[in-house]
Amino acid sequence: MFGFVLGQLFHRKTRSVATILGVAIGVVLVTLIVGLANGQLSERARREASTGAEILVRPAGSGMSPLQATLSIDLSMIPGILEVDGVAAAVPLGQHLERSKGGFGWKSIDGVDFREYAAMNDTKVIEGREPVEGKNEVIVDTVFAKNPDGKIGQKVDFGGKQLTIVGVYSPESMSRLKIPLADMQEFYNAHGSASIVMVKLKDGADVDATAKAIRDRFPENQIILSRDLPNFYSRAIPALNTFLNVVVGVSVLISTLVILLTMYTTVIERTRQIGVLKSLGASRGFIAAAIESEALVISSIGVAAGVGAAFVAAYAIRSATSLQIEFDMKWLLVTCLLGIASGLFGAIYPALRAARLDPVEALSYD
Repeated sequence: MFGFVLGQLFHRKTRSVATILGVAIGVVLVTLIVGLANGQLSERARREASTGAEILVRPAGSGMSPLQATLSIDLSMIPGILEVDGVAAAVPLGQHLERSKGGFGWKSIDGVDFREYAAMNDTKVIEGREPVEGKNEVIVDTVFAKNPDGKIGQKVDFGGKQLTIVGVYSPESMSRLKIPLADMQEFYNAHGSASIVMVKLKDGADVDATAKAIRDRFPENQIILSRDLPNFYSRAIPALNTFLNVVVGVSVLISTLVILLTMYTTVIERTRQIGVLKSLGASRGFIAAAIESEALVISSIGVAAGVGAAFVAAYAIRSATSLQIEFDMKWLLVTCLLGIASGLFGAIYPALRAARLDPVEALSYD
């Protein structure tokens, strides 16, 4: 039967290739979108967890989304935080978010006192210099600096202003762009305020006990442990799973319809051939199995091609942009299984129709 199936595939090469591409497109759609969502969330969580601070203090109800970042936390609380046993430093950070004029989605900018921030996590300016307060200057991390518009001397939009890139810092942490905190406070007219207070502990201090002490002292604020950021980000956007399920559903529907139309057309074109097979003693099961086997081969090749194309596309995207794409083996497996299952399901009706053909009528079909 295997030889028979392969013979049918090569007999209609153009249609077989078109069907394989249809299945592959669905696989690429799911794999890339899921990989992009996972990559962006994981990468953001890693950067927020690499600040050197064990505890983050945020305004109550700010959640984990940068969309809610505002300068709404009063920095007069810092002396009180420093009085908590086990606290070594408390560094404020402002966050600003705006839609990118070009590229993908949104861009975020941090406002920091660079000297305090660098002392907390050993951040260093590896090229250029630090930004000067009031001079409309910004520094970027090494990833952003790889972009054509991320070089020193280039301009970056911030709230309608043009900021000049004057330096590159490393390692990555929080947002990729940083300006003086005083400049961000001036922009928001929120002097003495920030979005987050990052708390670094003394060596040997108990993180949970210190976090509880800060929470008890400032109950109106949200206390987050840096070690929990990856888990928080994995469920940061409640609608994400729904969106991904919709994408998977659309992909499965596309693959099913492509296979259904292809195999149905195949059965119509092979009516006389099916009649010959039946007249030679081929059973209904053999005919149905042949159609399903052909669909299985097409689906499998399409899935393999789609996964390969997704990896190539991911590499190209990562090379050309700062976007991060991470493939989850669970999602890859689910995508592959659904791609193959959708092909088999789509071929059910054509297979049953072929199996039920009357051999006499099939032989007389023109």
